[in-house]
Amino acid sequence: MPDVLRPIVAKDQVRLGAGRGLRLALSGMSYRMFRASVTMAILALATAFLVHMLSYGLMQQGAERHAFNELLRQRQVGQMMTRLSEADPDTAIIDGLASGRESRLTEYCRWSNLGESETAAAVRIAKELRAAARALNDLPVAARAVLLGDVHPDDFLLNFMPDKVVEFETQSRQLSVRVPLGTPNAFRRFAVEGLPQLRAYTVAVKEGQHRAIAELGRLYPGQSVADIVRQPTPELARHLSNLGYALSLGDLNDLSSLERRTSDTAAVNRLLQNGEVSAELGRMASIDASRLSFETVSTYATTASRAREVQRVLRRAGDTGSITAERLLALTTERNREVKLARALGEQTEAIDTGILGLSERNQWLVALSFLVCIIGVANAMLMSVTERFTEIATMKCLGAMDGFVMMMFVFEAMIQGVVGGIVGLFIGVLLAMVRAALEYGSLLLSAPSVIGPVFLAMGVSLIIGVMLAAIAAVGPAWLAARLSPMEAMRVE
Repeated sequence: MPDVLRPIVAKDQVRLGAGRGLRLALSGMSYRMFRASVTMAILALATAFLVHMLSYGLMQQGAERHAFNELLRQRQVGQMMTRLSEADPDTAIIDGLASGRESRLTEYCRWSNLGESETAAAVRIAKELRAAARALNDLPVAARAVLLGDVHPDDFLLNFMPDKVVEFETQSRQLSVRVPLGTPNAFRRFAVEGLPQLRAYTVAVKEGQHRAIAELGRLYPGQSVADIVRQPTPELARHLSNLGYALSLGDLNDLSSLERRTSDTAAVNRLLQNGEVSAELGRMASIDASRLSFETVSTYATTASRAREVQRVLRRAGDTGSITAERLLALTTERNREVKLARALGEQTEAIDTGILGLSERNQWLVALSFLVCIIGVANAMLMSVTERFTEIATMKCLGAMDGFVMMMFVFEAMIQGVVGGIVGLFIGVLLAMVRAALEYGSLLLSAPSVIGPVFLAMGVSLIIGVMLAAIAAVGPAWLAARLSPMEAMRVE
């Protein structure tokens, strides 16, 4: 009796999980460490470039924002001194209304003797005026010259008369430009109703402020504003509050410091008028005596010993009064810090306008180009890895590895390289950014600790992007490896 053939039963193929693919990826990297190192180096450089751009941009923004805020505070202190002796001009009142600062609105509300509803209406109109001024400023040069002439948009709007509305709208149509505030009705309502109301409000504020200034003079007869603020007291703060000023005792201390600094600086400049003193200081500091002033002396008296030398020479011109060596060093330190802040801020008058991820448009293109180079480099390295491993891929597929598993293994390998290369790149990029920012901004970085959190966030984003770049670059070579048939792989080998 012939033997009966046993039936052939095709069993389900064993599915290999992600853990096995991860172990095989690590094993493949260990056998091809040089190739893996090249790929990780490419990813490290790309990640380092990205995190450097992000971190430096954040540090730059933090330092410049701190410089802007400090200089703004100094300007505000100077404005406080002026506002105690002169009423705010119309443009300053409109700026104060448009800013919406509570302290400034409180002052205007009290000086104008108008209610909160009138102040709220003035705030709305001031914001419309600012929007209309921006629209006029953005007009084409030819259209702006016809409509405004040589007048600034703010002055043009403040002096705009309601009977000019029709003429202005006709000219705008002829020049094919839109009227401010978008629609003719909105501009007509603003010009006919809003502007007269805003002018009346500014007049009321200025009259009230004039009364407050006059009352301050009666409370402190025979004293200038500088004399009044030289000794800040709670009583002075109370008097100013009763007069409508929103100034705290801390603001008065800042005013007192500004007044002392201004008077001491003027005293130094008077002493420098002495010919003998200026000649000797000029030789000492290598400065032309004709250009000698407190500003030029401050570039020399930056240490305690130099400040003592300068003070000793100044004493020859007469009694230096409060200008001791310590005071002179403090004055020069404050002056040099102002110069440093202005230099850090450059020509900017407001905080930096950041783009995507805090990068400028130019830097965004640089980062995109580096990503493209990184993807091409990683794809080339992975393609070489696939080519070298044809026999290994064929063997795995003969043993039952499915296409998805082969593709997953190569993607895992690329992602591991992305993690390692990304971590190395993070440290390199952040270190370079810190060195660059320290050389450019120095101690200003210590004044901007708020950037620490965003820098760590930028590091995390950069690492994720690095890993994603590696995975994206590996998709093509991994797909090629997965689609490779065993017989074809053997034949190539």
